[in-house]
Amino acid sequence: MALVLVMSLVACGGNGGTELTVDNYSKYLEISSYFIDSDKADGIIVSALNYGEGLQTKNGYVSHVYNIMDIVASVSGLSQNFNYNDIKITCKLTGTYGTYESEPAGTMHELNYIYGFSGSGTFSKEIVIECDISGNGYTSEEVINLSNRLYTSKEAIDYTLEVVSISGTVTPA
Repeated sequence: MALVLVMSLVACGGNGGTELTVDNYSKYLEISSYFIDSDKADGIIVSALNYGEGLQTKNGYVSHVYNIMDIVASVSGLSQNFNYNDIKITCKLTGTYGTYESEPAGTMHELNYIYGFSGSGTFSKEIVIECDISGNGYTSEEVINLSNRLYTSKEAIDYTLEVVSISGTVTPA
């Protein structure tokens, strides 16, 4: 009888839980990310500089450009029927951004004047997310700085977020 009990505990992982891996996390967790308008960035209102139209990009017009990209990544549990224990997720953020070049400040009423599209750049950053027992969590704002006098807009950013490692367990609630 004792042998049967031990074998059933081993088969269930000892506590009825599931160890999360890169291959199975999507059954239990949803991971998302987004870029935000940074309050740390030198935001520039370009619509006033272009007669109310805004700055034209490959995806239409934008009203703000920034020299800092801020991203927030979040995780949420897919079911309230589970407890999420000691979850730590490492993601790799990679992508490209369109750039706009500016004149130095001091022109156009102390605002930088944006010349227009000047090229593109790439970025790669590792992000770590931890979640609480309900499966919810998020990163603080992760910052990616652009070079001096270069700016981008949310519309000019294209990126992927790949889960590269995950640890922790999911147990029935």
